[in-house]
Amino acid sequence: MSTEKLHDVWASRDFPILRAATQAIDSGGRPRISELAEATGLGEEEVEHGLQALERRRLVAIQSTMSGPLWVNDVAGEAYLMTGLHPDGNDALEALAGIMRQAADRTSDPDEKGRLRRAASAIGDIVGQVGAGVMTAFITQQTDITP
Repeated sequence: MSTEKLHDVWASRDFPILRAATQAIDSGGRPRISELAEATGLGEEEVEHGLQALERRRLVAIQSTMSGPLWVNDVAGEAYLMTGLHPDGNDALEALAGIMRQAADRTSDPDEKGRLRRAASAIGDIVGQVGAGVMTAFITQQTDITP
């Protein structure tokens, strides 16, 4: 049994398809294979394979026939977060930290400036800790190693 992993197609195939499909669905469309191929620069057969992979991950719902996928009916709510159409929790926290840094830059009161900068820094630390926790969980899941 080989332990060599397959070539990663997320960044080169699946994510661009998900991004194009989510954008089209959000605009009220039901993107066809040919439209997704044009939007991503991928071949139609490659788009079909990508859509099937995305459907297995429950990120898209596709309309298909015996010959293969025809168009995308819908995308999962998670697709909005993954593609950036909706902010995730880290985006909101980073925005809040940015607002606090801007407020610190605008105030002339040294005590208030210090409090705002410390709060922004604490929020930044939370985002970093959450990111590190997510990465640890992902790596643990992928390698089946308990930290």
